Amino acid sequence: MGEVFVDFDDDRKPRVLELLKEFSATRQIVLLTCHRNTRDLCLTHGALAIEW
Repeated sequence: MGEVFVDFDDDRKPRVLELLKEFSATRQIVLLTCHRNTRDLCLTHGALAIEW
């Protein structure tokens, strides 16, 4: 998934992350972003960051 949060406001982003967290219980989720604030928000919801 690439830049899935681009159309969400700051109130909806955490809600979408909770949905993705639920999906990740039975699926692998790969989310790509170039935005540091999106990465940080994902990390606060339990995501693992792979950077290079």
